[in-house]
Amino acid sequence: MKKNQPKKTPERPKGLTIVSLVLIVWGLLSILVAVFTLLLWLGDIQSPGWLLPETRTIIVIEILINFFTLCVGSISLVTAYGLWTRKRWSYKIARAVALLLIAQAVVFSLWYEPSIWVPLFVVLGVLFWTYLRKPHVRKYFRSR
Repeated sequence: MKKNQPKKTPERPKGLTIVSLVLIVWGLLSILVAVFTLLLWLGDIQSPGWLLPETRTIIVIEILINFFTLCVGSISLVTAYGLWTRKRWSYKIARAVALLLIAQAVVFSLWYEPSIWVPLFVVLGVLFWTYLRKPHVRKYFRSR
């Protein structure tokens, strides 16, 4: 190989494309749900029931859960961008996002009535974590 030839960029793993797209959809949905729910709960603060201690506690917990969801959605979008554009920092954050999905499932199952979404969060988190640990994916980010 000659010195003046540019390095050949390795092809993006197909699974990484899928992870990026799922994180984009996940991030957008999380942000939408969190914003609309926060607006609903913040509207409840103006009601007379807000003065009751048990109501106040529930509303504060709901606001915190939705703020967490908003943060997870925002981090998911930034991470998806980084994975798509092959930023080295996004690889480590993507593994953390996989754990955040599992944490989100735990929070939702403890606070809300468990539904189909809770196992889906766990399965997605475990799949993302497992896939991101594969040697060819790690090599893709290291070869930059």
